Amino acid sequence: MLKVGFVGLGSMGIGMAESLLRAGFQVTVYNRTASKAAPLRARGAIVGESLADLEGVDVLCTMLSDDASVSAVCLNGGALSLPLRPGAVHLSHSTISPDCAGSLAAAHSSTGVHYVGAPVMGRPDRAAAGALSIIAAGPPEAIETARPAMEAMSARIFEMGEDPAMANFAKLGMNYMLACALAAMSEAFAMARKSGIEPDAFLELVTGSLFNAPAYTVYGPLVAHEVCETPGFKTVLGLKDLELAVKAAESIGAGLPMATPIRKQMKTAIESGYADRDWTSLARMAARSAGLPAKPDPDSSKTQNKDR
Repeated sequence: MLKVGFVGLGSMGIGMAESLLRAGFQVTVYNRTASKAAPLRARGAIVGESLADLEGVDVLCTMLSDDASVSAVCLNGGALSLPLRPGAVHLSHSTISPDCAGSLAAAHSSTGVHYVGAPVMGRPDRAAAGALSIIAAGPPEAIETARPAMEAMSARIFEMGEDPAMANFAKLGMNYMLACALAAMSEAFAMARKSGIEPDAFLELVTGSLFNAPAYTVYGPLVAHEVCETPGFKTVLGLKDLELAVKAAESIGAGLPMATPIRKQMKTAIESGYADRDWTSLARMAARSAGLPAKPDPDSSKTQNKDR
């Protein structure tokens, strides 16, 4: 049985680590905020006091928020700082830039540690259920070594080749498409509501006809009722991923012109106090733009004029 390490116990990481424990792996976890690891200790995880306690794992999973946090944990002056033995596999589940993935791959190769880009698709409930989609790219032998761990966390693994950066190009493309769908839904539901159509009636039409797909069946109810209080994916992270997608496209001579108005909408949501709310906050912004009364926010005192 593989020995698995896990770094980064945010809303996604905690569920992913729980899935590994349910599958019977010996799991060592580390998080800079140690209290987040307490529930996993109760489920049988070994809680490390530092990254050094991850030495000896066969597969290390990291789930960190952005390029800066990934680089801070994994690199030191361009060299690999993770305490992994040659032959071990690092699965990077973070949504990062292809450039950052390239730097990580180079640092790993010089030490004999395998690097696999393995960003995930899914919200925290899917992570807790072990039902994410994993986009994997890296050396075939490394993917095979890590496959049992990835299978424990996912419903399906999509392979994108041997260059780890390809997984990040694919993930950014998916998140760009999802941002476009979310922005379009927000505007269409505002139009329907302004015309006098009940949101649930329009939702039934959307999900029961042309758009019976997860992006719409999952997000549709949240958009229809302007639900964004509990963040499955924060608005500020949505903006981060959108900007990464634009830069990645520009780096290869492609363009994402629809990103411009969506980025403006996200910035408006963040300036309105929704940085740490779910990115379905775009539905609230669309309702306000249409002159509709927005759903009362149960925590409005904390969202008014809040700067991140």
